Order: sequence, then C-alpha cells, then structure tokens
Amino acid sequence: MSPRRPRFMYRFQRELADCRKYYDRAVASLSKDEAFQNVIIEMAFLKACLAWEDFLEQSFVYLMSPAKTKGKKPKVYVKAPSKDAAYKILGVQQGRRDYVEWGDPELIIERSKAFFSRGKPFVPVIQKYRQHLNDMRKVRNRIAHRSPLAVKKFEDTVRGRTGGVPDGIVPGRFLKDTAPQSMLGTPGGEARPSVFELWIKVLEDATNEILASAFQ
Repeated sequence: MSPRRPRFMYRFQRELADCRKYYDRAVASLSKDEAFQNVIIEMAFLKACLAWEDFLEQSFVYLMSPAKTKGKKPKVYVKAPSKDAAYKILGVQQGRRDYVEWGDPELIIERSKAFFSRGKPFVPVIQKYRQHLNDMRKVRNRIAHRSPLAVKKFEDTVRGRTGGVPDGIVPGRFLKDTAPQSMLGTPGGEARPSVFELWIKVLEDATNEILASAFQ
C-alpha cells in the first residue's frame, strides 16, 4: 500500500484543476475581447504559480517537523519541534522572517541542500525542470509587476523560446499560444499543447516526483 499523502498535496491538485478550468473557459469564450481573455489566463497562471510555491513551502515544513507519516522521510539536517518552528527556521535561513522566496529554482536548490541530505527530494526534480521553472518565474513576475526589468526578462524569455518578440506580446497571449518545439524536447506525434497547458503539466509532474521520492 502506498503511503498516505499529506493534505496540502490534495489542496494543490484542486487548485491546479481550478486553474485549468479558468483557462479552458477563457479559451472557449465566445468573447471577442482578447484583452479580457488574456487577463483571465494570466490570473489562472499566477494562481498556479502561487499554488506551486505554497506546495514547496508546505513540503519543507512537513518534512522538517514531526508530522506523522507511514512513509520513510528523507534525512533532514535541521529538524523542527513544530510546524511554527519550521517556518521560523526557514525565514532565518533566508535572512528574513516575514517572507520566504519559493519562486526561484536556484534558491530552492540552495535551500534544499542546506536542509536535506543531498537536497533530496527536491534538488533532482528542480534540476530536471529548471529551465521551465526559470521561464515560468519570469512570466509570473511579468504578470505581477510592471517594472522595466520584469518586462525585459519576459521578452527575453519569449525571444529565447520563439525566436522573436511579437508586437504587443503580453503573458496571456504567450501562454495561450502553442508551445514551440524547443519547449517540448523530443518531437511527438500528438498535437502540441499551449504553453499554459505544458507548464501546468510540468507542475503536476514535478510535485508527483517530489512526493514519490519523499516517501519511498
């Protein structure tokens, strides 16, 4: 019998399902207002990114604290007597107590190595999907911020993935477009997904791989 998964995993799955629903409704909408459609897609993607970041934080806290599980936990360098203590320890490690950054793959790798033996279960998975996660972060930040730097990083991502930057490109339009072959790796016979659909699948696969490794 496979070990019971923590409750926050089911919350993450529900949130991703909601994001897919919002995206599907936006794409299927008969509205001719593309700007409105793009906003819905952007909000769905932002919600998915926040769900991923919350999943990572909850996973760290769960594995550091004395939570009950039927599976074998990874070796933890820094154990916390409670979940509240685990949150505080994570804040101290980053050098701030009010907020811990979970969107940057490089910081996640560094943090994982500081708290877990060989960084498992996080490092192998984050490294596997590193390029996707870095690109997702830049698109996420462009949705959340209007700074020139956020715009530049988003446009650099679009250029790196598609070979150019279309006039008037916004995150919603990019997410709605069919994912270029450069994002898919090995060519397949099936129809290519949109960038949004591809990245939602990446988040699903990454969380499943982390959990499978965490409870071997």
